[in-house]
Amino acid sequence: MNWKFSLLIAVLTGVLGLFGSGLVTCAYEDWYHVSSHDIGAAFLIIDIAVLGGITAFVIGLIAARVVGPGFGKALGCASGIVLGIAGLVTVMLYLLADFPPTIDGEELTLELEIKLPVGHAKPSGETLLRLSTSADHVQFSAENGELKLSEAHLENERWIVPAEVFLFTSRGPLTMSASIGSEGIGDFVVPLPARPGKANEQWSEWFPQPRAGDPPWPDTQSSFRFRVRRIPPPPPPLTDAEFEAQNEAEAQSKFDSIPADASISAWMEYTELHIPRSAAALPCSASSTSPRLSPSLTP
Repeated sequence: MNWKFSLLIAVLTGVLGLFGSGLVTCAYEDWYHVSSHDIGAAFLIIDIAVLGGITAFVIGLIAARVVGPGFGKALGCASGIVLGIAGLVTVMLYLLADFPPTIDGEELTLELEIKLPVGHAKPSGETLLRLSTSADHVQFSAENGELKLSEAHLENERWIVPAEVFLFTSRGPLTMSASIGSEGIGDFVVPLPARPGKANEQWSEWFPQPRAGDPPWPDTQSSFRFRVRRIPPPPPPLTDAEFEAQNEAEAQSKFDSIPADASISAWMEYTELHIPRSAAALPCSASSTSPRLSPSLTP
């Protein structure tokens, strides 16, 4: 095969690699919770796409020179290699990714109540709540949550602090750590199943639970309980008719809020004849003391 066709195959394969690498990187950012608003995420897609395109170009050129005669055969071989590599990388990323668990298709928030030791003062100060997943003391990923000190309440001489964090992973075990100021108030394993069910929407027992035969967990140490709460999906987007009706209602409300004795400048934007409500606005703009016509006159 001559060099002209070899370079054409390399270019076509490079374009395939460019788009394939970009799509794989987009999947990575979605599965690994990389913020789409981060400018670094955009540059990552561009960098990986360019690198993938260059790599695919080289693969295509080598395939064109090695496979031998036959444009379609060489292009198909090069494209298969590029798609195979992209597919293998995608499968590996998928298997290693953290996917949030769901109940009936709805993602979940993990709600907690942390019971402080007996005699603890009213909690105040800077807070930190982190939910992480780890194995062999190596942390894989983590999500920060919120300690709600403003909702803390006293119960049986012990302060209870509500908290919540997005349940970002199905991997375990889950570890919850919390602190107020420089004081750690909890560092516990949360015994939540990888795939919570409807039973987990109810409050659990208080943890840690001592082993059989051990004394009860002392009230001089923090304890916690948990449950999951569904995150309702966002409302569906408005239809064109609903969007127009909403805009019209907002415009009518703005128009109705103009005092009848307002200065002419308040009516100017409505005095063009092609603008809705102009029939009602023109008499008012002619005299700031003129009564406003009924909205029913709106064309």
